[in-house]
Amino acid sequence: MKENTLIIATNVNSSTLGTKDVIKIENVELSQEQMNLICLVAPEATVSLIRDYEVVQKPDFNPPQSISDISSCPNPNCISNQAEEKITSQFELVEQKPVKYACEWCKREVTGEHLIQNS
Repeated sequence: MKENTLIIATNVNSSTLGTKDVIKIENVELSQEQMNLICLVAPEATVSLIRDYEVVQKPDFNPPQSISDISSCPNPNCISNQAEEKITSQFELVEQKPVKYACEWCKREVTGEHLIQNS
């Protein structure tokens, strides 16, 4: 079993950004879906794939077009919160910057960060 080292650094000097925060996870490659979910809370984030101390790829990623059943709608009157039978919450992407989703049922807009905080 390979062990993964996790390094978190904040306020690291950057020639292009001034400062940045860095999260490094050794021996892990994120899937496209995982990178897309990062967009929910950090839409300005970049991911670098590093092998043998060299950046080999900086993949593009975007927030998912739709999200189901990870968070409830903040609208207490939404049918997804009122139905006797469980109705799966569903949100559709309406804006990429800032990341915003609309409830499929009542159209209430929420931020990507809200969806993660309330999951």
